Amino acid sequence: MDFTAPARTANWSYAPTHWIDRADEEGWGYLMARTPPSPLICRSRGKLLLMAAGQHAMVICFALETSIIGMSVNNYRRILSADYPGPNFDGSKAEHLWTFHIPNDLVVANSSPSKPRTMKIVAAFVSDSWVWTINDWTSLVRLYVLSSDVHWTPDLVSKHWDTLFDRFNGGPDWVLEKHLAMSRLAEWRNDLLHLLCWFPGTPSYVICSDDKLFNELADGIYQYLYQFTLRSFLDIASSVPNSDNPLTFNEYCNTVYLRKWVLVYRRSMAQLTLDLYNDYVSKGLMDDGHTVGLPYKAPSGQLLGSNRRHQSTPVYYYDKPLCAFTVIRARPPESWGYVGERVNDIKQFQYKTTIGMSQFRVQLQNRPDYRRAEPGAVINGRPRKVSNINIYFKI
Repeated sequence: MDFTAPARTANWSYAPTHWIDRADEEGWGYLMARTPPSPLICRSRGKLLLMAAGQHAMVICFALETSIIGMSVNNYRRILSADYPGPNFDGSKAEHLWTFHIPNDLVVANSSPSKPRTMKIVAAFVSDSWVWTINDWTSLVRLYVLSSDVHWTPDLVSKHWDTLFDRFNGGPDWVLEKHLAMSRLAEWRNDLLHLLCWFPGTPSYVICSDDKLFNELADGIYQYLYQFTLRSFLDIASSVPNSDNPLTFNEYCNTVYLRKWVLVYRRSMAQLTLDLYNDYVSKGLMDDGHTVGLPYKAPSGQLLGSNRRHQSTPVYYYDKPLCAFTVIRARPPESWGYVGERVNDIKQFQYKTTIGMSQFRVQLQNRPDYRRAEPGAVINGRPRKVSNINIYFKI
């Protein structure tokens, strides 16, 4: 696409001079320029996210610790006011991994003792009052920027969809491009997990040679991913803590996500619905004397009655090379070569990041440890509003 870099007149950029100098060395100093206000467009495709405003579109290929944090311009500039090279022992690499110091008032009391508190902002979309920052503690996030002489619009994004997203080998989106994803899957036939009542180490040849199993896989992938597009999930994922601090740990989001959407991964116990539990039982997967894949008839009395809604059952971990979690107690065939063991629950990991929308290093380090605090010392959220209310009784 055609793009002409803007002229550098007075006050052409809000960025510090040393930022612009470093950016010019790598040929993208023009991205520091101020631009006329424009709507922010967001589109997702699998693990990729497109953010576009004005003349610039950026595709983000998320890494394990990549997160997007919104904050006021004031907090953004305060954080950016203290920057220094990253912690890498290689000085040349440290110069490319700049780190920002988190102001002391944004560090939550009685949270992680780790010091100093820092964060890595790799890109940002800045308006007059609000900023969306892209952060990645590991610096493994990948960014692709495509600039245009005309401003990006939803129609222009659709027109250049393949050009924008093909930069990264992310594959088709299982929700937006289901038919394309199905055709790709049919080319190599993979395996799936807990909700399908499958042993996670089931060899791909077992699935690929059975049309019934393969169709269960294809439909199961779509249904599993589709739940993350529903309003019930998006309302939780987009919730924000009741705090003016943009780096506050989202306890509500974390709690609900672990309860509803983390089924067996790093859990010590799993809650199975009535139908799912009975499906496991009927296939012999809850019988430690049974071998996965052999015929099985469930003894009478093992299936749950309709008066039960859930059943709690232990989770087992299968170490390398499988590294998977399952509630299956039945033995896998010896030829598969896996032995399971019980695991610690994900809730016990404290300040070690695990999984979920709140589980990023910067926010997690700001999670209060109530065991270390004096009673009454930790109060989450903003102070309660005090109002004078006159109450009238009609007789």
